[in-house]
Amino acid sequence: MSKYKGWTDKSLVITFIFNLCDSVREQEELENELIQRGLSEWAEQTLLELFNVFDRKWKEREKYIEDKNGMQNRKGGLEEHKCGQNEIINP
Repeated sequence: MSKYKGWTDKSLVITFIFNLCDSVREQEELENELIQRGLSEWAEQTLLELFNVFDRKWKEREKYIEDKNGMQNRKGGLEEHKCGQNEIINP
């Protein structure tokens, strides 16, 4: 008997999404249980949607870091000293 028989649908899907199985055999049992309950496609679609959100947020983070670094680099150009001489700041 599958260890997943008594689990709630929500617990099964969460286990699938976060890949919390301890072995390939457990993963297969989980997938079979999802299929039997008619949750397999829904679980896979939910995983894909979560990945897409993560991927979008990651790209936003990378762009933010790029923009932030770009602003710091622009500040690091030639700046005029009080005495009128130019000095390279933040080489």
